[in-house]
Amino acid sequence: LSASAATLTAVSNAAYGNQTIIEGQNDVKIASYLLQTGSSEGVNISSVNVDITLAGSAALAALSNLKLKRMDTGVQIGSTVSTPAASNTITVSGQLNIPANTTVEIVALVNMSTAASDGGTDDTYSTNLDATDVSGTGAVSGATTNAPAAVVTAQTITVVESGALAVTIETSGSAASQHFSPGLSGVEMAKIKLAATVEDMKITRLELRSINGSGNIASAKLIGTGLTSDPSVPLTA
Repeated sequence: LSASAATLTAVSNAAYGNQTIIEGQNDVKIASYLLQTGSSEGVNISSVNVDITLAGSAALAALSNLKLKRMDTGVQIGSTVSTPAASNTITVSGQLNIPANTTVEIVALVNMSTAASDGGTDDTYSTNLDATDVSGTGAVSGATTNAPAAVVTAQTITVVESGALAVTIETSGSAASQHFSPGLSGVEMAKIKLAATVEDMKITRLELRSINGSGNIASAKLIGTGLTSDPSVPLTA
């Protein structure tokens, strides 16, 4: 007979990348970790310590209700930390028992107030697990088993006040400069490209102006908007 000690590893979940989110939301996923046991025996996790690192104008005071959830069950584990600090130990005894040779994803969720960003694009929040921040014991042997072996840093969460809308002229396949005869209709003048980032955008107004077209262009119509009818307006200048 041979015996081997229980093993536990903790890594950042590569399937969940860095995120850009809008402030003022609840249950924001700021980290995803994978805990994996070895083949010898399962591990009963007793506590997880989550450190929070800030950059830019990010502030701990903008965070509240930090909690952990195991994603295989969708259930919160441990108690909610109402006022998160730079280092937060959450006791999960009996709620995170992982069988041998099994991987469990745990995520950190937090509420963010509207003070989480100052309007820039450099306000970031990230978490890490220091060496041995995940504490447990072998399910059979009872031997102490900790992870990770070295610091593991999770995703970087950039927080902004709102999304952004970019307006450009599409050059691929668009109308080229050319001469037209008077009295034509349906002449393609330009392809306008709208792109939203971070959040969905609702366009309520699009202003078109002509260059050297005063008196020569009667009206402009937008097509491909997805509206029930294509909007058309007189072009005055």
